[in-house]
Amino acid sequence: MLQVTYTQAQIKQLRNQVRTAFLEKSKGVQGNDVTKLSPKDVETLFWLYDALFLSHWITQHLKGKLSFSLSTKMTKAAGKIIYPQKITLMKPEDVKLDIRIATDFFNEYEAVSREKLVNGLPTSDALEALQMVLEHELCHLLELLQFGSTSCAKPCFKQMANSLFGHQSSKHALPTNGEIASEQLGLNIGDVVEFAFEGKACKGILHRIHKRAVVMVFDKKGRFVDNHKNHYTKFLVPLALLRKEIL
Repeated sequence: MLQVTYTQAQIKQLRNQVRTAFLEKSKGVQGNDVTKLSPKDVETLFWLYDALFLSHWITQHLKGKLSFSLSTKMTKAAGKIIYPQKITLMKPEDVKLDIRIATDFFNEYEAVSREKLVNGLPTSDALEALQMVLEHELCHLLELLQFGSTSCAKPCFKQMANSLFGHQSSKHALPTNGEIASEQLGLNIGDVVEFAFEGKACKGILHRIHKRAVVMVFDKKGRFVDNHKNHYTKFLVPLALLRKEIL
């Protein structure tokens, strides 16, 4: 079983060593700008962690296949590890794992002015935030390799994440689409908004904010019904095309 504990000073030093080595190797990431991040970059960063923090423990114990991918559709989690549900019933060499990173959280790192926390710790830039999200997923992988299951809600995970990386929480507080829309455009859930559709002016209620806004427009023939039996048609509208109604 892996048992490693670092001091806060050691963690900071090792994390900086990983960063420096990564920037030397990456062809797309420059400084704290991760907008050109590639799956290969995530792979490079991961194996640097294995080498510098874990003395190649994963290299020595991983028998299956580990891949790395990026997602522009993940809006709730900045990272996740994908693994078979019946992993304990499989031969180790047949197991396929994937660490997936949600790029929007890091591309929009500077979109809001507040402090950005990852694993309960403040981050200084998008690259540091990426590193610490990857640290979290790395802990999931370590649990899977040792126990065949993983949960960041359990004490075992929290203890390991703290011992290895100084993590204080399993939660991240990176900019969300809704937060960015509120700070930059003044748009919030529940606002009455206007937009043009096929040359006609439409008015509706801002229902959700993802990459595009979900706007519910009153329509007697609409298939969406609220608690008061009002019918609506749903529209997906680019945020930049919305105009907030001034009451």
